[in-house]
Amino acid sequence: MSVDDIKNTLDRSKQCRCNDGPLNDSCDELITVQPVTRRQLRALAFHYVYALDRSDYQGSLEDVSRLFLDGFGLKPGDHTFALNIAQGVVENHVRYETVIQPLLEHWRFDRLGCCTRLILYMALWEFEQPDAVASIVINEAVELAKAFAERDAYRFVNGILDQVKLLYPHSMANDTELAVHASNGQESSSSSESESSEDAG
Repeated sequence: MSVDDIKNTLDRSKQCRCNDGPLNDSCDELITVQPVTRRQLRALAFHYVYALDRSDYQGSLEDVSRLFLDGFGLKPGDHTFALNIAQGVVENHVRYETVIQPLLEHWRFDRLGCCTRLILYMALWEFEQPDAVASIVINEAVELAKAFAERDAYRFVNGILDQVKLLYPHSMANDTELAVHASNGQESSSSSESESSEDAG
């Protein structure tokens, strides 16, 4: 794949359909000069994956990343997370298709929109990580779908991933553990506030 091919593909990625057409304001908010949040880095990963998918995974992630960052004038600093997601999809997209296909009731895989399919791939990569938290993975995929995928695709993404999480029980265990920690934190905070009030009295 030539540099010109990558540039042409990246031009198409900028036009990847959002809810009502080409990239809208909600999409632009995710592409900032210096992506720092995990949500922004996921959006960056989505653009890498989209460009590679449109070239049938013939390009180099390194080249796509460099050209994309230069093209948008981005300075992401440490974007290892985005690169890891994209590389995971590149290496496993064929296998991910076999995971998703049985979950599509009355729906053919080839009818999935490109952006929806790629967001599902990205979520599958996240689910496979040992520190995956099911609710976070699903919520972040839904937010990506709202920004980049076809109209109402976020509902479809939510439904499919709600089934996918059952294949990765560790992600649900992490979810429960996170909820317990959050609850304990709130109790500690309430206790501290109560003690402070008593001391003040």
